Amino acid sequence: MLDCIIVDDDVVSLEDSEKIKTLLFDSLPWYLGTGKESTVIGNDYNKFKNFQSIFEYGQLTHKFVDNGEIFSTNFEIPLLIVRAVIKKYNMSDRLLRAKANLMTKVYVDNSMLHNTPHVDDSVPHWVLIYYVNDSDGDTFIFNETGDQIDISSLTIQRRVTPKQGRIVIFDGKYLHAGMHPTLADFRSVINFNIYK
Repeated sequence: MLDCIIVDDDVVSLEDSEKIKTLLFDSLPWYLGTGKESTVIGNDYNKFKNFQSIFEYGQLTHKFVDNGEIFSTNFEIPLLIVRAVIKKYNMSDRLLRAKANLMTKVYVDNSMLHNTPHVDDSVPHWVLIYYVNDSDGDTFIFNETGDQIDISSLTIQRRVTPKQGRIVIFDGKYLHAGMHPTLADFRSVINFNIYK
């Protein structure tokens, strides 16, 4: 189905993107996670812990779905997004995971610092990232995959800048990482993992 990185600003209507933002910021309980516990699994963190381009800082999260099981009564939020994407791109409707992330502003002066590169799961899946608000704090998608054992350097395949209502879809085998905002007060995304 997909063989490239898709960036699309026209899947979710402006009306729905405003509704999603309001629901997310006015209705959701958020939970504190420190960087490595909430963004990566142990092996990924250990693989990259000596990279100078990694900057981890805490973030707030809200879990909607995990291992296909619904965890949140606010499931209408991701449903608005995933229905539109599944219809447009003819994707599976089987969600492995859906979770919202909220990163706050950090005062670090380097546009190449990102969180730990990681894959979200070992099963074949698509990553769908929905950007809740306009901000800085790009998503880095690398050329390297999570099953590569000896990675001494990473090469960037694409950087995607957060824009309210924007989605990015890519094969979940590729390492990727978020970046804390340094200009905007916060950066929020909803991250989906969809079974292939």
